[in-house]
Amino acid sequence: MFYKNEVPYIINHIPLSSRRPGLSRQPKTLTVHSTGNPRSTAQNERAWLVNPRNIRVASWHVAVDEKEAVEAIPLNEVAWHAGDGRQGEGNAYSIAVEICESGDRAKTLDNAARVIAALLREQGLTMADVVQHFNWNKKNCPRILRAGKLWNEFLAAAGSYYEGEAQGALEAAVALLVKEEVVRSPDYWLENAKPGKLVRGEFAAVLIISTANRLRGGE
Repeated sequence: MFYKNEVPYIINHIPLSSRRPGLSRQPKTLTVHSTGNPRSTAQNERAWLVNPRNIRVASWHVAVDEKEAVEAIPLNEVAWHAGDGRQGEGNAYSIAVEICESGDRAKTLDNAARVIAALLREQGLTMADVVQHFNWNKKNCPRILRAGKLWNEFLAAAGSYYEGEAQGALEAAVALLVKEEVVRSPDYWLENAKPGKLVRGEFAAVLIISTANRLRGGE
């Protein structure tokens, strides 16, 4: 069992088919959808992708509900979700995250925010790369977030988890450098090694020289 920001994350890819053509690409954005089905779970959504009664070609990468997330198509492959055509930027270069509409809505949205933050970090994307399905073809999707200020609130929640992941990675890296005696001022780096912060030259020089010496074997 994998976890993304404490959310159980199941990888259960569907076979290669019209819904999963196996076309590799590097994602540029992440598209948020909602399922439009008030009774369906993430596992149900995955099962529908391989149900013989399903005659639609539409597909997605990850579905999230109140309990877990399910990855049905690898994130570096094309899925047909954006409605902007076979060569469209949405279909070709965007990760599709489906938010289920069943169960505990608040918990589901929190899980989705956590998972999205983790996926962005893993793929080298930022919060600025998160878009709605509406952006690609004007469909009212994700419908559960497009009313009032819910979309902005959701982005704020995902952003807080995104920044939390960055802080956790920084803390782990600084702790390692302290252990290796490369860094002697961890509080300084934890405070300043962030976008928008100023790192004083003398501290950066010490870090660079200390790291170089460690790589040389302690010269």
